[in-house]
Amino acid sequence: MKCIFCEKDSNESKSVEHIIPESLGNTEHTLPRGVVCDACNNYIARKIEKPLLDSSFFKHLRQRQSLRNKRGRIPPIEVIIPKFRSKVSFVQDGDSVLFEGRNESHTDEITRAIMSNSSFTTYVPIPTFPDKKLMSRFLAKVSIEALVDRLRVLPSWQSEFFRNKQIALLRRYVRQGDKPLFWPFHERRIYDENHVQEERGEVFQVLHEWDFLHTESGELYCVICILGQEYSFNLGGPEISGYERWLRKENSRSPLYTKKNGASSA
Repeated sequence: MKCIFCEKDSNESKSVEHIIPESLGNTEHTLPRGVVCDACNNYIARKIEKPLLDSSFFKHLRQRQSLRNKRGRIPPIEVIIPKFRSKVSFVQDGDSVLFEGRNESHTDEITRAIMSNSSFTTYVPIPTFPDKKLMSRFLAKVSIEALVDRLRVLPSWQSEFFRNKQIALLRRYVRQGDKPLFWPFHERRIYDENHVQEERGEVFQVLHEWDFLHTESGELYCVICILGQEYSFNLGGPEISGYERWLRKENSRSPLYTKKNGASSA
């Protein structure tokens, strides 16, 4: 077995790769050990996923949805309390609220103010969308892994996968991010982040889902939705005009909901 990113022998690798990170609520959609080698798994986790999930956009999202990391913690967000003259870490976990200052004495000062019923104003900065290049490389990673998840049921999937020149370019983009300098993607909101669905009498919140769209012009898009935010990524090349044309033709309906073709969701 070869790693789908670097092509090195991965038979001894121990890592189980999560197509969507665990910190975004994914516990089911994974690739078996060896599909992604330990070195690439660690690189992607440190250089792409961690800085993306540490962005204010995803920290706020994870806190609103109580999405915990591998250690079971909800990530804190930074708020500003003028009364205490600095930024303060804030975590809401169910009915519990935790303020943490810049050091122990600062935290004690905040705690005393809360316990004494002292009122104070708290400013929560508006989250900003993460770095576009970082988001693009993350979507490229998810798109490749989602594709492999579909292909790996075929006996000869590896030989076809590694021969594809466009996929090779995309794999390089994930690992090095240099050629091209930026791979564009399409983004929009298609439902509220608290959206729930009913299936076979069971009601559940949709954390993430994805599917593939093959356009009439021969382009292959991976359409990924994370808590209502849809991202569409062209596996065949760094442009999205084909997806925009498809949306106009389909009156802006999402490919995830225009046909039943095996979308993966959790």
